[in-house]
Amino acid sequence: MFIRGPFRRFVVVCGVFFAFTLITYFYATQGPIDMKILQEKVQQFNNDFAEKLRWRGGFDASLKQLELKCDPQVRAVRADIETGSLYDSVPFKNEDGGVWKQGFNITYSPSDWDKQKLEVFILPHSHQDTGWIMTLDEYFAKSTRQGLDATVDFLSKNSFARFIYAEVAFLNKWWKDLSTSVRTLFIKLVRDGQWEIATGGWVVHDEALTHYGAAISQLIEGVVPNVSWIIDVFGHSATAPYILRKAGIKHALINRVHYEIKKALAKTQKLEFVWRQPWDSSGETEVFTHLLPFYAYDIPHTCGPDPSICCQFDFKRIALRCPWGVQPTLITPSNVQARAELLVDQYRKKAKLFKNGDVLLVPLGDDFRFLTSNEWDLQISNYQKLMDYINNNAAYNMHIRFGTLSEYFGLLHSRTKLKDFSTFTGDFYTYADLDDDFWSGYYTSHAAFKSMSRFVEAEVRNADILFSIASHWSPAADKIATLLFGLYTQLTVARRNLALFQHHDAIAGTSKSHVMADFHSKLDEAIRCAQNVSATCTAFLLGYESPEVCSALELEISSGTSPVLRSANPSLGASSTPELFALTFDSLEDVKTLYLFNSLPRPRDHILHLHVNMTRLLWEIRRQVKQPQTISISAQFGNVNTPILVQLEPWDVIRESSTSTFLFHLSAGPIHLQPLEVARVTLKLMSEVSQSPAVIVVKPTLYRIAPLPPSIAMFYEQEPIHSLVPQLQSNLLQLMFDKTTGFSQVLLNRVTGESHKLAISIEMMKAVSEPTRAGAYISALFASKEPLAKEPLSMRVLRGPLTEEVTSYYSQVKHTLRVHKFSQSLAFHPFLPSFGPLWFSIRSLLPQDTPGNLAVEVENVVDLTSIKASVEIVMVIQTDIRNTKGIFFTDSNCYQMIQRKYYTKIRPWGNRYPMTCAAYIEDRQHRVTLLSGQSVGVMAGENPGEIKVWLDRKVFSNDNRGVGEPLTNVKPSHSVFRIVVERISPPAEVLQVGATFVPSLTAEAHYVQSDLTFPAAQFLTNFNPSRLVANRQLMESTGLPCDCDLVTLKTFFSKSERYNGLNSVPGSQLGVILHRTVHACGTTYLCDAACECPFLEKLSIRWSDAFPKLIPKMAVKTPVTLIPDMSTSTSPDSDINVGRMEMDGFLLVPSKN
Repeated sequence: MFIRGPFRRFVVVCGVFFAFTLITYFYATQGPIDMKILQEKVQQFNNDFAEKLRWRGGFDASLKQLELKCDPQVRAVRADIETGSLYDSVPFKNEDGGVWKQGFNITYSPSDWDKQKLEVFILPHSHQDTGWIMTLDEYFAKSTRQGLDATVDFLSKNSFARFIYAEVAFLNKWWKDLSTSVRTLFIKLVRDGQWEIATGGWVVHDEALTHYGAAISQLIEGVVPNVSWIIDVFGHSATAPYILRKAGIKHALINRVHYEIKKALAKTQKLEFVWRQPWDSSGETEVFTHLLPFYAYDIPHTCGPDPSICCQFDFKRIALRCPWGVQPTLITPSNVQARAELLVDQYRKKAKLFKNGDVLLVPLGDDFRFLTSNEWDLQISNYQKLMDYINNNAAYNMHIRFGTLSEYFGLLHSRTKLKDFSTFTGDFYTYADLDDDFWSGYYTSHAAFKSMSRFVEAEVRNADILFSIASHWSPAADKIATLLFGLYTQLTVARRNLALFQHHDAIAGTSKSHVMADFHSKLDEAIRCAQNVSATCTAFLLGYESPEVCSALELEISSGTSPVLRSANPSLGASSTPELFALTFDSLEDVKTLYLFNSLPRPRDHILHLHVNMTRLLWEIRRQVKQPQTISISAQFGNVNTPILVQLEPWDVIRESSTSTFLFHLSAGPIHLQPLEVARVTLKLMSEVSQSPAVIVVKPTLYRIAPLPPSIAMFYEQEPIHSLVPQLQSNLLQLMFDKTTGFSQVLLNRVTGESHKLAISIEMMKAVSEPTRAGAYISALFASKEPLAKEPLSMRVLRGPLTEEVTSYYSQVKHTLRVHKFSQSLAFHPFLPSFGPLWFSIRSLLPQDTPGNLAVEVENVVDLTSIKASVEIVMVIQTDIRNTKGIFFTDSNCYQMIQRKYYTKIRPWGNRYPMTCAAYIEDRQHRVTLLSGQSVGVMAGENPGEIKVWLDRKVFSNDNRGVGEPLTNVKPSHSVFRIVVERISPPAEVLQVGATFVPSLTAEAHYVQSDLTFPAAQFLTNFNPSRLVANRQLMESTGLPCDCDLVTLKTFFSKSERYNGLNSVPGSQLGVILHRTVHACGTTYLCDAACECPFLEKLSIRWSDAFPKLIPKMAVKTPVTLIPDMSTSTSPDSDINVGRMEMDGFLLVPSKN
């Protein structure tokens, strides 16, 4: 990007000359090219090229003066309330508020309602976790089934009664066993507005740690909603209301917000506000939001500010107790006046916290309430007596009724215009319910499960995309129905098990141990189902022209016989860390054929990663062959058998246990994949006669490790630590590390010559004392730091043709730094011609400037199983970024970036925030971006240039938030990060007074994140590969516009009348969700054509051009749930349009002709 004008043309000419010279040499000599020598020469060419650029006269000066070419940024729209300014204004002093401990004394005059009665809506509810203290199935069997039965019975007999419910996973289990008559009754209750299903998701998903794609997916598995009811998630994200609005929801109720923030909003009567996105200047993203003002969502904390009084109106507690000492009593003619006076007083005080036309919402419920007809009768009959008395007493100027959330919002808007409410932008993190008990611990609790969830998300997305394309592939339209539709059951299992884990006590890691184990088994089932669907659909797309393949697939789907393809992706099984797929070579004649699938709508380079087991082969060779042989593995790509580099290394014998001496880690690549391409890779064994048997491997060098057994030692070098050169180097980057700790120190950009401090360390934080207030939810009083190791450190250094890496072994942490060595600054330059198969071979060896090379990769495996004390493992990254005002940025559900600030008035653990995908710090010239392959907790701003990441934790105390056990049954966790260092340039408008812009990742950082989140899928053939084509392009090679992400393609089979005329094929629907990103102005200077993204003011995609071989050719815009909105037009269009920063869903339909 930085090479312009004549010098750029000079570089291109040199590249063409270099390629032409190689081709001439080939045809002149008529002999084979030694690929190893060629690779070395190309590597040296690129090293020289980088050096010439770096030392070219005037380069450093021109770099400093360089004005980056930036896309127009999106100006942030000012709101009445913003998270940053709100936090700036709140003192966080936790002052005693009297009966409302966390609030203030509320006063009123009875005459305040002389002109207009106070309208009170009482809303019965039952919050039912889909896994927490019990599993989903245990809860359903013990409580939920009988509760839903009792509810449908009571509501059908009492038309004035109302109920709100949010957990569709439970409704689905209940629905399966209902009689036709009860189903009809339930549908009537929903349609008549007595029973309101809120939010409509499969679960009430966590908002801090979920990827936006998974959050949308679980909404799609649910039902059509009108309003959202989110009372138990632990804080609220900025992206969640955006997703709700895109799903067609315009009203929401939320609860768990820091008590000081609630207090500040209550004082100014702004507990109801219009939540909008910072880029929205038209109001199209607005969600009207109601925030519950008090401590909790149970009855003692919802009728008014005094819980000791409100508890007396929870009539189920007659058989239980109220902790404030005064118990409920039945309402009788003799006490109704006194009881009504108490209740009216609480309602009036609560109403003074709102400014909405004298409309009041009073939730009536708790966890697993209204489970029996007796409970329904007890609560409703006593409230009915109070309501009758109050409604008939004009002195109260109050009218009380049972109502749904929709009815409440309906009356509110009839009395108060939307423009009279304040607008709000931002989010509500980090949550605290009392004192300094910030709920930041769950950002990292059960870290292994958080990594597992992201792994499953990628697999389910692959399955959705491949199933959707295969089931709508027009060249095979006559074979689709008989072959593929049998897979839909497995796809549904995968989708719903993933959706279940997005529940706020699942991905949060805040359930009991046996419940987490149940979630683990369901995630494992999701992986197996998704991988099977992906493999079968890929086999179909590659072999539908072959009768043999179709017959094998039909048999495979119907009877579960040996698959044509099987997934060669990593797996989990009983493990909590990914395990590479293992290939076994039993003879020298073995040939392994694999296929790769790029699920991204843009090109990428992939490195194939596998385990290779040659134990049996090598023993057989040793036993049968008299003449020793040297064994190596070769790899070829595509239908022209282009050679690709192979890096074979012994598997890690220091920490990993293996029953095989001859287990290797194979890396092969770089393999260039077009958008949504499936392509073949072939692995073969090569053998040569030698003086002694051997396997050609890249030998890692071991330091401070005891001598290895002879059978293993031959695959390693062992050297004294003083001989170690502490640096890792690629064509583009050089990373210096500390030979004592193995931690990074300095990163050098070899093209620009700029070096940056990049000092990584890992700290073990221990609790100040035991027990603490910490637990699965809360992280508090972790202060003392201890070194990870007191003994000399064992290290492993690998310097291969594809990667260089150093691994450091601590007692509880295995820490790896890695740089990728392949790069392609010339190979895919648009001006370079193609000269046939040889040129493809050369292109595979030339440096590739794709996003995978721009970052330092950090991999950690944390194992706290043997630790006997409460600890948190924290990775600390120190840089030379000068963010002196404590400002840093974290992502919101991988969708957008949010500005944060470190506050000294808040305890350190309250300055920790959720990081789903990314965080960055920056100054005027540079930015350091940390990209994450899993959700974690992150903090920055405490010290300039510093980022802290919480990797894992184990806590022996219980924080008394309901789970009832300490966080001790933790599994080893695996985490992967990539660090990108960029030069940035703020838009010119930033220099204007008051101009602010929506923060975002750069294009390069976004591409690196996409590559990390959605790796290419790998498949192994179990069939004659000659019956499968070598590659299949599933969309046009141009892909989608570079600022457009393919969130998912989804196929489903709905019989709803909503889809009349909108089927993709008879009886089936196909939907697509697209997200258009905005890129910040910045670059590493390491990625040229592959990272360029020309700005388009208006994005227009002609679906038939992008996917010419799919049956649907036109699109109908829908909510992101892909359920048509009956109130809007369903006229198909040939083009798809998505606004900047926006996300939209579309149903895809055949053309009108």
